[in-house]
Amino acid sequence: MGNIGFEQLHKEKDYKLNLRKETQHFIIYYTEIDKPCLDTVSDVLENNYNRIAIIYKQQLQEKLTIEIHSDINQLHIALGFPNAPDWIRGGIGIDKIVIASPLNPPPGSQFNNVLNTAVHEFVHIIVNKINDDTPRWLNEGIAC
Repeated sequence: MGNIGFEQLHKEKDYKLNLRKETQHFIIYYTEIDKPCLDTVSDVLENNYNRIAIIYKQQLQEKLTIEIHSDINQLHIALGFPNAPDWIRGGIGIDKIVIASPLNPPPGSQFNNVLNTAVHEFVHIIVNKINDDTPRWLNEGIAC
């Protein structure tokens, strides 16, 4: 798919993540554009869940929301940073992970970089569950 689809999506006033996929531990919201990569995204998250949960001795009490944004500007808005640099691949919100589309990665990134970002952000969720006051430098080091 060319950039025409992404440009059209950005121009729509009522951009929304109108599709949903539920897995054992995650609820993923996305648009039609990201349907081809959904199984890969959900597999990567689920395949890393147990490893991370065992290492940190933490389980999610509820399914975690994941948002996949095909449009970089919408990603920035969802992260609460509308003027964020375009290289941002994702971040965490309140009880959710927000990532760029692996099919439309930010400049300087590729498909797998975005998948790794989803796992990285999941580690932040777990670390924050253990101690919400973990210094940022330590939290980033743990999530690497």
